[in-house]
Amino acid sequence: SCHSRQEQRWFACTVTPLDGYDPRSAVVMHIDISDRVRSQRHARELHDRLERLIDQASVGILVHRHFAPFLANQEAARLFGYDDPDRILALGDIRRLYDAEEVPRIEEYYAARLRGENVPTLYQTRAKRQDGVDLVMEIRAFTITWDGEPAVCVMLTDITERLRTEESLRQAQRLEAVGPLTGGVAHDFNNLLTVILGNAEILSQSLPDDPSLSMLADATAKAAERGSELTGR
Repeated sequence: SCHSRQEQRWFACTVTPLDGYDPRSAVVMHIDISDRVRSQRHARELHDRLERLIDQASVGILVHRHFAPFLANQEAARLFGYDDPDRILALGDIRRLYDAEEVPRIEEYYAARLRGENVPTLYQTRAKRQDGVDLVMEIRAFTITWDGEPAVCVMLTDITERLRTEESLRQAQRLEAVGPLTGGVAHDFNNLLTVILGNAEILSQSLPDDPSLSMLADATAKAAERGSELTGR
């Protein structure tokens, strides 16, 4: 490289000895390659920034071609229970990360995406962590060009806990709706029992000369009282 006070420049030098002349004689050619060096440096800087961005992303990122991964970030490794993204690359096939029943659908989406057909860019799928724990992943997938050939970039988010929380909330809402309904039914049923109990007491008082019917009236009254206790609970 050669530098002036104004700028820094780079040159490629070729030295060609001159036959038939002083052995110390040579032709030296300087070719200015400053623009090429700057472009290469800029490309390296962009590549380094991209790598840092991918590795620090809060979502899992996988890039694959025909399901053979060649890029995985730290978050993707964490989601699937690995300590290093290289462990995912070593699998050789990202289909091993998903539930076996989901693989045909994932393969169908991949083939259709490469054909340029409309397929979901956002969908959910079941997956498995390295230790066998079941996961539900939200996947955003799209086609990119990598090294001049089509590939697929997959962005993953673990929504297992979110779905559990939503289901718990739905169950709580259902129970909350059942509460007033149950209370209303209990209230109406208790009113019916009150009528039965009142009529049984009247019958019992009206049948002093018929012990058998009086016993039936008393039994009806006691049953109504027990039913009222159960309704109260």
